[in-house]
Amino acid sequence: MMTFPQFFGSRATFRLFGSCAWVVFFLLALAPPGHAAGLTPGPPQTVTETHIQRTVFEYVMQISVTNSDTKTACGVIATVTSTSPRTTIVEGSVTFGSIAPGLAAAGADTFTLRHDRTVPFDPAGLQWTFVKVPADPTVAAPSSPTMLTSATVAGTTDAGASIEIVGGAQTITG
Repeated sequence: MMTFPQFFGSRATFRLFGSCAWVVFFLLALAPPGHAAGLTPGPPQTVTETHIQRTVFEYVMQISVTNSDTKTACGVIATVTSTSPRTTIVEGSVTFGSIAPGLAAAGADTFTLRHDRTVPFDPAGLQWTFVKVPADPTVAAPSSPTMLTSATVAGTTDAGASIEIVGGAQTITG
């Protein structure tokens, strides 16, 4: 039987976890901390407040996001986490859709948290991560209308990533 250090020092473990580690490292290296470039969260606004326990309350909240980038942010989704042990995220994903440059947009839905009010709530303890999809690919339109039952479409985004869609399965590289 392997002990903990033997397991994590073995070659089998590297083969099992090593290739995934490079992918995770690459993705984390590309992602700026906190939020996607140009997206800034506004202050959260309480929609409803529900008394759950003696000191614990549940809050349904809205958030807005400002796009300070020069390009439209497409398909924006925000995820919130809390750094406070007194604040628990119940449902932390908010969808925004596309946000034009220089504009703010309210989330299409809300997020929910529970907070123990024995300590004051600090909105700075909410950490936001934003994901946006690449801009629409540049694809040449067919010269005449055609009904397709299966297709392969390839193109590149404004950011230089390549996209290939084969019969509904999408691959983004770059």
